[in-house]
Amino acid sequence: MSKTVSTCVLETNLVPNQPQENIFFHTLYRTMADFPGEFVRTARSTSPIQVVALFSTQGPDTNAAMLNIELNEELTKIVANAQDQPVLDFESFSNQVVNILNVHVCNFIVSHGGNPLRTSMTMDVIEGDTLRIIHIGNTKAVLVRDGKIMALTEEQTVAHRYVQMGAITPAEEGNHPDRFTLTQYLGKMPQDGPIMPDKKVHLKLKDNDCLCLMGIGVSKLMPAKNRNALLIREMTTESKAHEIINTAGNLGIKYGLSFAVVEIESTLILPGDAVVAAKAPVEEEPEIEGSPFVDSGDPFGSYSEPASAETTVFNRGKEQPAAAPVNERPSQ
Repeated sequence: MSKTVSTCVLETNLVPNQPQENIFFHTLYRTMADFPGEFVRTARSTSPIQVVALFSTQGPDTNAAMLNIELNEELTKIVANAQDQPVLDFESFSNQVVNILNVHVCNFIVSHGGNPLRTSMTMDVIEGDTLRIIHIGNTKAVLVRDGKIMALTEEQTVAHRYVQMGAITPAEEGNHPDRFTLTQYLGKMPQDGPIMPDKKVHLKLKDNDCLCLMGIGVSKLMPAKNRNALLIREMTTESKAHEIINTAGNLGIKYGLSFAVVEIESTLILPGDAVVAAKAPVEEEPEIEGSPFVDSGDPFGSYSEPASAETTVFNRGKEQPAAAPVNERPSQ
């Protein structure tokens, strides 16, 4: 069982026709009434299953924002059902998430004039002291542990596929015209082929681990050296979330400003109900990035590199089945 404290910060896009983002934050999420201002929430939880997910939808602004809200509504039902089960079947849960949400996006497209919508989703699933990731598209998750950063996701874009094929270098990927062109996304019609989410990450969490979810403004537009220096700095979750978003804004980034951080305070506690409480923003003063990995122990070994570094391929293996008792639901 893990005791966590989490903070999310989302800013409304200042540039039209850029991906709209929203977050599933322990069943909380931004509604249309929240868009005029900054969306900030902090939550504490000891729930046996804790879910935080980030959605980023490419398409017409209003439709994309409305779709993200509806996806959160659907995900709330799925997570509630999972909390009712005595044991979490992760494979079944992940398939349900992907299939139900994809059908919803496709139906939304058809019912709103057929304008294409493509949604990226990165989801942290904390089951006891075990983390699993469900990832589709180009949002990003990282783990910060002992002053080191490890990427938990790999972009599913045309440009990144070229990198994997050796056609372009990682340095060229950032300016490639297809860096935002998704190869996997929610919103695939039957004729577009199956969705292939990445579900390989499976690792044991440790006290003081930090899990971070990033929108595209933070993950793709913010310089890695600026982002990484803040990710490894010791500060509260509220300070870290605000520092990341404020720094990105000061660098001139005007969209995709979404960030969530989950700090693992303890992995050895008695079962308890989740406590999810919104708080007003708290102003406080407040080495490193690898690639997706699978591990049930220490994923880092002796690896480290400068805070300005980008991504290095590292320790990818087979997913291992895991199940933990689930007998309580979170409460808001």
